[in-house]
Parts: sequence; C-alpha cells; structure tokens
Amino acid sequence: DPVYGQTVIVDHGAGISSLYMHLDTIKIREGVFAPQGKVLGTVGTSGYSSAPHLHLSLKIRGRSVDPLQFVNTWR
Repeated sequence: DPVYGQTVIVDHGAGISSLYMHLDTIKIREGVFAPQGKVLGTVGTSGYSSAPHLHLSLKIRGRSVDPLQFVNTWR
C-alpha cells in the first residue's frame, strides 16, 4: 500500500482485525495461523513514513477503534 507500506492484517474472528503497518519485512505468509507471540514482521519505514515505527490499527466490523482502549478492556 502506498500509504501504509508493507502491512500484515490478522483476522481474529468475530469481526475483529488488527493491522500492523509500515513494516520492513513480513515474516508470515498469507493464510497461515499466527499463534500468540508469533513474529509477524520487523519494524520499518515503508509506505508514507518518515521514521521507523509500528503503526497498529484495530478494526471491529470494519470501523477503526482505539487499540489501547480495546487492549485495556480485555486485560
């Protein structure tokens, strides 16, 4: 993607997906089960980015939600 760069999207089921963007390398293949703790990729600066970082996005039924609020709810 020209804006997000190299991106991994994880489908968690129940309409929930997480996106990991601006990666340097992707370490998982499409369609492969990703257990908790699996390395999905390495931090990079691909796409529209000025410095290496990980951009995390969380979507519920296609709508973006605050990932921190979601994580804190399920701790």
